[in-house]
Amino acid sequence: GVVAYFTTNISFAIGLLLLWRSSSLAALNRKLALAVASLESSRESLRSSESKYRELVQNANSIILKADAGGHITFFNEYAQAFFGFTEDEIRDRHAVGTIVPPYDSEGRDLAKLIADVCKDPDSFKHYEHENIKRSGERVWISWSARPIFNEENIRIGVLCVGQDITARK
Repeated sequence: GVVAYFTTNISFAIGLLLLWRSSSLAALNRKLALAVASLESSRESLRSSESKYRELVQNANSIILKADAGGHITFFNEYAQAFFGFTEDEIRDRHAVGTIVPPYDSEGRDLAKLIADVCKDPDSFKHYEHENIKRSGERVWISWSARPIFNEENIRIGVLCVGQDITARK
């Protein structure tokens, strides 16, 4: 009697517990499936945005480059490559001075110091002009705008520069 009663009630309680756990797991699985679908949608949106961004930057009729805080070029868009005559592989990790910036301009201005100052404090050089040099040795004037680049910890790690050829105006 007593053992059978408890065995039946324990079996019933275990059955209820299993049913409750199964429905809880099913609800969690539905939530997980929705989260995965949302993540996949976000990833696809990010891929699309990155692709559009790359296309915009690479096809812009502007010189776009990034340099680290020491003045070494880390990105050089296709327009810059065609304009200056360097491929991105040839210019990446090379210092701007000695490649696309001569140490001194035609008037004797110290461009190495200017570039160091721009890399140190881009906010002070939002818009500036200076002489540059192509791979061929041809001197050109570029109007630049500079913006600092920050990492995830909000530490300045480099500078983004966008330039336009203004040689014809000089």
